Amino acid sequence: METKVLELFKTDEKAALAQLETFNRNLIAKAENTAEKLLEKLFVIRTTDIEALIPAKNQKKKD
Repeated sequence: METKVLELFKTDEKAALAQLETFNRNLIAKAENTAEKLLEKLFVIRTTDIEALIPAKNQKKKD
């Protein structure tokens, strides 16, 4: 990817920068998606841990 952008930069600077920008945006989107999935897993793990430690008082009754 890097080599292609560098070669393109020699002939068409705008196109190379646009290609690099697209690559960066896609990479950031993937990173954000991964972070969100990991955060969801963390909340599930912590909620399970907390519920095991401190049982809810109203488990069988409806509010």
